[in-house]
Amino acid sequence: MPRKKITMRKIKEIFRLKYQLDLSNSKISKSLMISKSSVSKYIDYASEKGLIWEQVKDLSETELKNLLFFEEDKITNKSKKQLPDWKNVFEELKQKGVTLQLLWDEYKEEYPDGYKYSQYCDLYKKWRKKLNPSMRQNHKGGEKLFIDYAGVKVPITNSVEGKIRDANIFVATFGASNYFYTEAHFGETKKNWINAHVRAFEYFKGVPEILVPDNLKAGVTSPCYYEPDINASYHEMSEHYNIVVIPARVRKPKDKAAVEVCVQVIEQSILAVIRKRQYFSISQLNKDLIYYMEQINNREMKHIGKSRKELFEIVDSPNLKPLPQRDFIFTEWKKAKVGIDYHVRFDGNFYSVPYKYIHSNTDIKATERVIEVFLNGENIASHMRAYEVYNYITKEEHMPKNHQDMLKWTPKRIEDWANKIGTQTGLLIRELIKSRSHPEQAYRSCLGILGLAREYDNNNLELACKRANHFGSISYKKVKNILKSGLFKEDTDKAIINETVSSNHSNLRGKEYYQSEADCHV
Repeated sequence: MPRKKITMRKIKEIFRLKYQLDLSNSKISKSLMISKSSVSKYIDYASEKGLIWEQVKDLSETELKNLLFFEEDKITNKSKKQLPDWKNVFEELKQKGVTLQLLWDEYKEEYPDGYKYSQYCDLYKKWRKKLNPSMRQNHKGGEKLFIDYAGVKVPITNSVEGKIRDANIFVATFGASNYFYTEAHFGETKKNWINAHVRAFEYFKGVPEILVPDNLKAGVTSPCYYEPDINASYHEMSEHYNIVVIPARVRKPKDKAAVEVCVQVIEQSILAVIRKRQYFSISQLNKDLIYYMEQINNREMKHIGKSRKELFEIVDSPNLKPLPQRDFIFTEWKKAKVGIDYHVRFDGNFYSVPYKYIHSNTDIKATERVIEVFLNGENIASHMRAYEVYNYITKEEHMPKNHQDMLKWTPKRIEDWANKIGTQTGLLIRELIKSRSHPEQAYRSCLGILGLAREYDNNNLELACKRANHFGSISYKKVKNILKSGLFKEDTDKAIINETVSSNHSNLRGKEYYQSEADCHV
């Protein structure tokens, strides 16, 4: 039965039921929904005072209280006992290995007449209920760092174009001290998410044992209730810092109560304060975030008597692992299948692997400077990263050399397929192959163009290639756009005649105009 504060009205009712109706303590307990021990306590106290029902039945609750001359707390403790310093108990419990039993043993050594263990625990629980939800949990110092994004975003205005883009607010807070780090960046991407962790560790000057992120895509690939999957980049970061990642369970807010409360503090004490300010850069916003973050971290917390920073330095900082000597470099992972051109695609570019791995499923590891390709954990290729889109980066040693007969696809076979569709298709494919440094680099685009016949049929593909050849639009994307937009239905020969006539008239647009216009359309 839950313990409740007993009112004077109920105490008076105890006396009525006992002395007027002569009910047993058990029946009184059931009637008033209080424990039998509480009923016995007040009956015994009334007997000690020599009180009878006739003396108290006409008294008001205040008069009865004055007559009894006690408060409930004084009944519980007839003799004055030394009350423990609960703030100190709260802080001590955050140290590894420290328990309430140990603290009570130390308390009894100092105050032999103090509270019994059960009373000690009960009084501490009552005190702890006054704290906010994140503080109530028994987090050990330096153990858990909770990670999330605030629900409120901050608009950033581009000073040149005048366009507005929302900035996301990253939050990392310790469960034990509520000491936190926050920053703004554009988009909840994996790169921003992980690099924000790195900057948070640098701010804390150490690394926790456990990360508790929310189930967002930047950190968790599959937000399963029982077995969430951590994405490869996040996992690599956790290995570098030797951290365990335990995502918060879906629809379990208590798992991340600390960061939920911290987000609320940030939204109310920072984002609400700066809501009317206009920002023109992320750095400008982050400067304000750091200013208010320091103010809040240094502000004394109610019921604790210490600031977040003081508590962090006492319970969290001593238990943090040191930062690794080597800086963490963000890497992005992606799965890719090797094409018949023995290249894998990443971020709009194509990188070669040894030709024997054609059709293999690989893992690509990308940093800002290097692209590495792995097969079953073995590095099979490395390249400097390219940033200009649609480039082929090919190494000579990856090419088949004198083993062309071992390849299923050859330039001749692809050209023969194209010629069966039509002369214009064959012409376009030959030009496409000639445009590449190595024929194999064109295979992927050629097969894509020839495959369009399945969706649009051979005749329409031939007409589209005729138009593409005329305007010099030799690419898979442009041929597909001609088919998709229906431009292949237009009479290309008539367009050529009109173009020739118009080029002889000084007031009409010339060939160059139509060339550029065609490129836009296709």
